[in-house]
Amino acid sequence: MTLTSRIISIEPGSALERRWEELVTGNSASGFMQSLNWANFKRTQGYTSIHVGVFGQSELIGGALCYVPPQTRAVGLAVAPEGPVLDWSDPVTATQSLSLIVLTLNSVSKDFGIMGFHAEPRLAPPLLHSFRNFGRAPYDLIPNETLYLDLTLSEDQLLQEMKPKGRYNIRLSARHGVSVGVENTSDGLDCFYKLIRAAGERDEFFVEPYEFFADIFESLSQSGMLKILIARHETVPLAAMFYIQYGDRATYFYGGIANERRELMAGYALQWEAIKLARAEGMRVYDFFGFTELDDPEHPYQNFSRFKRQFGGNAKKYVGAHHHLFVSRLADAVITAAKELEREEVRI
Repeated sequence: MTLTSRIISIEPGSALERRWEELVTGNSASGFMQSLNWANFKRTQGYTSIHVGVFGQSELIGGALCYVPPQTRAVGLAVAPEGPVLDWSDPVTATQSLSLIVLTLNSVSKDFGIMGFHAEPRLAPPLLHSFRNFGRAPYDLIPNETLYLDLTLSEDQLLQEMKPKGRYNIRLSARHGVSVGVENTSDGLDCFYKLIRAAGERDEFFVEPYEFFADIFESLSQSGMLKILIARHETVPLAAMFYIQYGDRATYFYGGIANERRELMAGYALQWEAIKLARAEGMRVYDFFGFTELDDPEHPYQNFSRFKRQFGGNAKKYVGAHHHLFVSRLADAVITAAKELEREEVRI
Protein backbone atom coordinates (compact mmCIF):
# COMPACT_ATOMS: atom_id res chain seq x y z
CA MET A 1 0.00 0.00 0.00
CA THR A 2 1.31 3.41 -0.99
CA LEU A 3 1.29 5.89 1.88
CA THR A 4 1.09 9.67 1.70
CA SER A 5 0.80 12.41 4.30
CA ARG A 6 -0.36 16.00 4.37
CA ILE A 7 -1.61 18.74 6.68
CA ILE A 8 -5.34 18.32 7.15
CA SER A 9 -8.14 20.56 8.41
CA ILE A 10 -11.15 18.76 9.86
CA GLU A 11 -14.62 20.29 9.75
CA PRO A 12 -16.97 19.57 12.67
CA GLY A 13 -19.48 16.85 11.81
CA SER A 14 -17.53 15.68 8.76
CA ALA A 15 -16.69 12.11 7.78
CA LEU A 16 -13.03 12.97 8.34
CA GLU A 17 -13.79 14.03 11.92
CA ARG A 18 -15.56 10.73 12.59
CA ARG A 19 -12.67 8.78 11.05
CA TRP A 20 -10.03 10.60 13.13
CA GLU A 21 -11.89 10.06 16.39
CA GLU A 22 -12.40 6.41 15.45
CA LEU A 23 -8.64 5.98 14.93
CA VAL A 24 -7.76 7.66 18.23
CA THR A 25 -10.37 5.93 20.40
CA GLY A 26 -9.41 2.55 18.94
CA ASN A 27 -5.69 2.97 19.66
CA SER A 28 -4.49 1.88 23.12
CA ALA A 29 -1.25 3.85 22.66
CA SER A 30 -3.18 7.09 22.24
CA GLY A 31 -5.82 8.97 24.24
CA PHE A 32 -7.87 12.11 24.76
CA MET A 33 -4.95 14.48 24.13
CA GLN A 34 -5.15 13.48 20.46
CA SER A 35 -8.87 14.26 20.34
CA LEU A 36 -10.28 17.25 18.51
CA ASN A 37 -11.89 18.52 21.72
CA TRP A 38 -8.48 18.61 23.40
CA ALA A 39 -7.14 20.53 20.40
CA ASN A 40 -9.91 23.09 20.97
CA PHE A 41 -8.76 23.45 24.58
CA LYS A 42 -5.13 23.94 23.55
CA ARG A 43 -6.17 26.70 21.16
CA THR A 44 -7.84 28.55 24.05
CA GLN A 45 -4.41 28.45 25.73
CA GLY A 46 -2.82 30.18 22.74
CA TYR A 47 -1.36 27.06 21.10
CA THR A 48 -1.37 26.51 17.35
CA SER A 49 -2.41 23.06 16.19
CA ILE A 50 -0.88 21.23 13.23
CA HIS A 51 -2.80 18.15 12.17
CA VAL A 52 -0.87 15.72 9.99
CA GLY A 53 -2.85 12.94 8.35
CA VAL A 54 -1.36 9.73 6.94
CA PHE A 55 -3.32 8.17 4.10
CA GLY A 56 -3.32 4.72 2.54
CA GLN A 57 -4.64 5.39 -0.93
CA SER A 58 -7.48 7.80 -0.08
CA GLU A 59 -8.25 6.50 3.43
CA LEU A 60 -7.02 8.20 6.59
CA ILE A 61 -5.09 5.51 8.51
CA GLY A 62 -3.20 7.56 11.10
CA GLY A 63 -1.48 10.81 11.87
CA ALA A 64 -0.52 13.22 14.61
CA LEU A 65 -2.32 16.15 16.19
CA CYS A 66 0.51 18.47 17.20
CA TYR A 67 0.52 21.57 19.37
CA VAL A 68 2.94 24.47 19.04
CA PRO A 69 3.19 26.68 22.14
CA PRO A 70 3.00 30.47 22.01
CA GLN A 71 6.49 31.71 21.25
CA THR A 72 8.27 34.92 21.98
CA ARG A 73 11.68 33.99 20.63
CA ALA A 74 13.60 31.32 18.71
CA VAL A 75 11.67 28.22 17.64
CA GLY A 76 9.91 25.38 19.41
CA LEU A 77 8.65 21.87 18.83
CA ALA A 78 5.49 20.39 17.38
CA VAL A 79 4.31 18.34 20.34
CA ALA A 80 2.02 15.30 20.04
CA PRO A 81 1.09 14.02 23.54
CA GLU A 82 -0.31 10.46 23.24
CA GLY A 83 0.65 10.56 19.59
CA PRO A 84 1.25 9.91 16.82
CA VAL A 85 -1.76 7.70 16.22
CA LEU A 86 -0.41 4.74 14.25
CA ASP A 87 -0.88 0.99 14.03
CA TRP A 88 2.15 0.06 16.11
CA SER A 89 1.43 -3.66 15.66
CA ASP A 90 2.49 -3.27 12.01
CA PRO A 91 6.14 -2.12 12.31
CA VAL A 92 6.66 -1.58 8.58
CA THR A 93 3.64 0.66 8.13
CA ALA A 94 4.29 2.43 11.45
CA THR A 95 7.89 3.22 10.48
CA GLN A 96 6.87 4.53 7.06
CA SER A 97 4.05 6.58 8.57
CA LEU A 98 6.27 8.11 11.24
CA SER A 99 8.84 9.09 8.60
CA LEU A 100 6.12 10.76 6.54
CA ILE A 101 4.87 12.72 9.55
CA VAL A 102 8.41 13.98 10.20
CA LEU A 103 8.85 14.97 6.55
CA THR A 104 5.51 16.79 6.47
CA LEU A 105 6.26 18.73 9.65
CA ASN A 106 9.72 19.58 8.37
CA SER A 107 8.19 20.95 5.16
CA VAL A 108 6.10 23.46 7.14
CA SER A 109 8.61 24.09 9.92
CA LYS A 110 9.40 27.68 8.86
CA ASP A 111 5.70 28.54 8.58
CA PHE A 112 5.01 27.39 12.15
CA GLY A 113 8.36 28.26 13.72
CA ILE A 114 9.24 24.73 14.78
CA MET A 115 12.56 22.92 14.79
CA GLY A 116 11.43 19.39 15.59
CA PHE A 117 8.75 16.86 16.46
CA HIS A 118 8.05 15.67 20.02
CA ALA A 119 6.27 12.27 20.01
CA GLU A 120 4.81 10.64 23.12
CA PRO A 121 2.66 7.56 22.44
CA ARG A 122 1.82 5.17 25.28
CA LEU A 123 4.20 2.41 24.20
CA ALA A 124 5.78 -0.09 26.55
CA PRO A 125 9.55 -0.74 26.41
CA PRO A 126 11.62 -1.58 24.48
CA LEU A 127 11.67 1.38 22.11
CA LEU A 128 10.50 0.40 18.64
CA HIS A 129 12.87 0.51 15.67
CA SER A 130 10.48 3.10 14.18
CA PHE A 131 12.09 5.67 16.51
CA ARG A 132 15.68 4.98 15.44
CA ASN A 133 16.08 8.60 14.28
CA PHE A 134 14.63 10.02 17.51
CA GLY A 135 16.36 10.92 20.74
CA ARG A 136 14.99 10.78 24.29
CA ALA A 137 13.27 14.07 25.08
CA PRO A 138 14.38 15.90 28.24
CA TYR A 139 10.81 15.97 29.59
CA ASP A 140 7.56 13.99 29.44
CA LEU A 141 4.22 15.74 28.99
CA ILE A 142 2.26 12.70 30.14
CA PRO A 143 3.44 10.42 32.97
CA ASN A 144 5.64 7.62 31.66
CA GLU A 145 4.43 5.52 34.60
CA THR A 146 0.81 5.05 35.57
CA LEU A 147 -1.63 2.64 37.20
CA TYR A 148 -4.47 0.91 35.34
CA LEU A 149 -7.53 -0.78 36.81
CA ASP A 150 -9.17 -3.49 34.71
CA LEU A 151 -12.82 -2.47 34.55
CA THR A 152 -13.90 -5.70 32.90
CA LEU A 153 -13.80 -7.12 36.45
CA SER A 154 -16.95 -7.01 38.56
CA GLU A 155 -17.27 -4.56 41.45
CA ASP A 156 -16.74 -7.41 43.90
CA GLN A 157 -13.62 -8.50 42.03
CA LEU A 158 -12.28 -4.93 42.01
CA LEU A 159 -12.80 -4.70 45.75
CA GLN A 160 -11.00 -7.99 46.27
CA GLU A 161 -8.05 -6.76 44.18
CA MET A 162 -7.65 -3.72 46.45
CA LYS A 163 -5.42 -3.45 49.47
CA PRO A 164 -7.29 -4.14 52.74
CA LYS A 165 -6.89 -0.49 53.72
CA GLY A 166 -8.55 0.59 50.46
CA ARG A 167 -11.62 -1.59 51.01
CA TYR A 168 -11.85 -0.54 54.66
CA ASN A 169 -11.72 3.19 53.90
CA ILE A 170 -14.33 2.93 51.14
CA ARG A 171 -16.72 1.23 53.57
CA LEU A 172 -15.85 3.64 56.40
CA SER A 173 -16.68 6.61 54.18
CA ALA A 174 -19.97 5.04 53.17
CA ARG A 175 -20.92 4.37 56.81
CA HIS A 176 -20.35 8.03 57.65
CA GLY A 177 -22.65 9.14 54.84
CA VAL A 178 -20.17 10.62 52.37
CA SER A 179 -21.93 10.95 49.01
CA VAL A 180 -20.51 11.61 45.54
CA GLY A 181 -22.21 13.31 42.62
CA VAL A 182 -21.52 14.82 39.21
CA GLU A 183 -21.62 18.63 39.39
CA ASN A 184 -20.93 19.97 35.90
CA THR A 185 -21.81 23.56 36.73
CA SER A 186 -19.92 26.78 37.32
CA ASP A 187 -20.45 26.27 41.05
CA GLY A 188 -19.03 22.76 40.71
CA LEU A 189 -15.99 24.17 38.92
CA ASP A 190 -15.48 26.78 41.67
CA CYS A 191 -15.78 24.09 44.33
CA PHE A 192 -13.29 21.84 42.52
CA TYR A 193 -10.76 24.66 42.23
CA LYS A 194 -10.99 25.61 45.91
CA LEU A 195 -10.30 22.00 46.87
CA ILE A 196 -7.37 21.49 44.51
CA ARG A 197 -5.86 24.83 45.59
CA ALA A 198 -6.12 23.77 49.23
CA ALA A 199 -4.52 20.41 48.42
CA GLY A 200 -1.71 22.08 46.47
CA GLU A 201 -0.87 24.40 49.35
CA ARG A 202 -0.95 21.54 51.86
CA ASP A 203 0.97 18.96 49.82
CA GLU A 204 3.23 21.46 48.03
CA PHE A 205 2.42 20.76 44.38
CA PHE A 206 1.86 23.29 41.61
CA VAL A 207 -1.74 24.13 40.70
CA GLU A 208 -2.57 25.82 37.41
CA PRO A 209 -4.61 29.06 37.51
CA TYR A 210 -8.41 28.90 37.55
CA GLU A 211 -8.65 29.85 33.86
CA PHE A 212 -6.75 26.71 32.87
CA PHE A 213 -9.36 24.45 34.45
CA ALA A 214 -12.21 26.63 33.22
CA ASP A 215 -10.95 26.25 29.64
CA ILE A 216 -10.67 22.46 29.99
CA PHE A 217 -14.19 22.35 31.41
CA GLU A 218 -15.59 24.49 28.61
CA SER A 219 -13.82 22.47 25.90
CA LEU A 220 -14.59 18.95 27.14
CA SER A 221 -17.73 18.95 29.26
CA GLN A 222 -20.29 19.66 26.52
CA SER A 223 -19.31 16.47 24.67
CA GLY A 224 -19.54 14.41 27.86
CA MET A 225 -15.79 13.77 27.96
CA LEU A 226 -15.30 15.57 31.27
CA LYS A 227 -17.25 15.38 34.51
CA ILE A 228 -16.62 17.10 37.83
CA LEU A 229 -17.16 14.66 40.68
CA ILE A 230 -17.52 16.05 44.19
CA ALA A 231 -17.67 14.11 47.46
CA ARG A 232 -19.69 15.77 50.22
CA HIS A 233 -20.60 15.15 53.83
CA GLU A 234 -23.70 16.98 55.04
CA THR A 235 -23.41 19.30 52.00
CA VAL A 236 -19.78 20.15 52.88
CA PRO A 237 -17.44 19.49 49.91
CA LEU A 238 -14.52 17.29 50.96
CA ALA A 239 -12.98 16.01 47.70
CA ALA A 240 -13.30 16.66 43.97
CA MET A 241 -11.86 15.50 40.68
CA PHE A 242 -11.77 16.11 36.95
CA TYR A 243 -12.86 12.77 35.48
CA ILE A 244 -12.32 12.22 31.74
CA GLN A 245 -13.68 9.39 29.63
CA TYR A 246 -12.59 8.84 26.06
CA GLY A 247 -12.64 5.68 23.99
CA ASP A 248 -12.61 2.81 26.48
CA ARG A 249 -10.43 4.57 29.08
CA ALA A 250 -11.49 6.70 32.04
CA THR A 251 -8.89 8.99 33.60
CA TYR A 252 -8.51 10.53 37.03
CA PHE A 253 -7.01 13.71 35.64
CA TYR A 254 -6.89 16.22 38.50
CA GLY A 255 -8.15 16.09 42.06
CA GLY A 256 -7.94 17.52 45.54
CA ILE A 257 -9.02 16.72 49.10
CA ALA A 258 -10.03 19.25 51.76
CA ASN A 259 -8.14 19.80 54.99
CA GLU A 260 -11.31 19.30 57.01
CA ARG A 261 -12.86 15.99 58.09
CA ARG A 262 -9.99 13.93 56.73
CA GLU A 263 -11.07 11.05 59.00
CA LEU A 264 -14.11 10.50 56.74
CA MET A 265 -11.87 9.27 53.90
CA ALA A 266 -13.77 11.20 51.24
CA GLY A 267 -10.97 10.64 48.72
CA TYR A 268 -11.66 6.90 48.78
CA ALA A 269 -15.39 7.46 48.29
CA LEU A 270 -14.62 9.77 45.37
CA GLN A 271 -12.35 7.27 43.60
CA TRP A 272 -14.71 4.34 44.14
CA GLU A 273 -17.67 6.24 42.69
CA ALA A 274 -15.53 7.31 39.71
CA ILE A 275 -14.53 3.69 39.13
CA LYS A 276 -18.16 2.54 39.31
CA LEU A 277 -19.21 5.36 36.97
CA ALA A 278 -16.54 4.32 34.47
CA ARG A 279 -17.79 0.71 34.51
CA ALA A 280 -21.39 1.89 34.04
CA GLU A 281 -20.30 4.03 31.07
CA GLY A 282 -18.68 1.01 29.38
CA MET A 283 -15.06 1.94 30.03
CA ARG A 284 -12.59 -0.95 30.13
CA VAL A 285 -9.68 0.81 31.85
CA TYR A 286 -9.39 3.30 34.71
CA ASP A 287 -6.18 5.32 34.51
CA PHE A 288 -4.80 6.97 37.67
CA PHE A 289 -2.57 9.15 35.42
CA GLY A 290 0.75 9.11 37.22
CA PHE A 291 2.21 6.51 39.56
CA THR A 292 5.46 5.05 40.80
CA GLU A 293 6.22 1.63 42.24
CA LEU A 294 9.38 3.01 43.84
CA ASP A 295 9.47 3.82 47.53
CA ASP A 296 11.39 7.03 46.93
CA PRO A 297 10.47 10.11 48.97
CA GLU A 298 12.04 12.32 46.26
CA HIS A 299 9.84 10.97 43.47
CA PRO A 300 7.20 13.57 42.44
CA TYR A 301 4.45 10.91 42.45
CA GLN A 302 5.42 9.32 45.77
CA ASN A 303 2.70 10.81 47.99
CA PHE A 304 -0.01 10.33 45.37
CA SER A 305 1.12 6.75 44.74
CA ARG A 306 0.70 5.69 48.36
CA PHE A 307 -2.97 6.55 48.00
CA LYS A 308 -3.44 5.14 44.50
CA ARG A 309 -1.86 1.75 45.20
CA GLN A 310 -4.59 1.07 47.77
CA PHE A 311 -6.94 0.44 44.82
CA GLY A 312 -4.89 -2.44 43.38
CA GLY A 313 -4.47 -2.39 39.63
CA ASN A 314 -1.51 -2.93 37.31
CA ALA A 315 1.46 -0.57 37.03
CA LYS A 316 2.29 0.52 33.49
CA LYS A 317 5.58 1.94 32.22
CA TYR A 318 6.11 3.63 28.86
CA VAL A 319 9.19 4.50 26.85
CA GLY A 320 8.44 8.19 27.38
CA ALA A 321 8.77 11.14 25.05
CA HIS A 322 11.18 11.18 22.11
CA HIS A 323 11.93 13.93 19.67
CA HIS A 324 13.30 14.34 16.17
CA LEU A 325 15.07 17.63 15.43
CA PHE A 326 15.10 19.11 11.94
CA VAL A 327 18.77 19.67 11.14
CA SER A 328 18.01 22.42 8.66
CA ARG A 329 16.21 24.40 11.37
CA LEU A 330 18.84 24.14 14.10
CA ALA A 331 21.00 26.83 12.54
CA ASP A 332 17.96 29.12 12.25
CA ALA A 333 17.24 28.59 15.95
CA VAL A 334 20.78 29.51 16.95
CA ILE A 335 20.76 32.64 14.78
CA THR A 336 17.35 33.75 16.07
CA ALA A 337 18.38 33.25 19.69
CA ALA A 338 21.61 35.21 19.10
CA LYS A 339 19.66 38.12 17.59
CA GLU A 340 17.30 38.16 20.56
CA LEU A 341 20.25 38.32 22.94
CA GLU A 342 21.72 41.21 20.94
CA ARG A 343 18.44 43.13 21.17
CA GLU A 344 18.33 42.61 24.93
CA GLU A 345 21.91 43.89 25.28
CA VAL A 346 21.03 46.99 23.27
CA ARG A 347 17.99 47.64 25.50
CA ILE A 348 20.12 47.20 28.64
